[in-house]
Amino acid sequence: MKSAVTYELLHECKQTGARRGIIHTPHGDIRNTSIYASWNTSNS
Repeated sequence: MKSAVTYELLHECKQTGARRGIIHTPHGDIRNTSIYASWNTSNS
């Protein structure tokens, strides 16, 4: 069974880990999406 929503990774920044890609949905594509996840474990 194929997922209803998929993410196609186009590029990942080597410095920050930010990702750029396309979200594919049954209703159409969402282009030029940027996803940046920050995992900061310090309390400073």
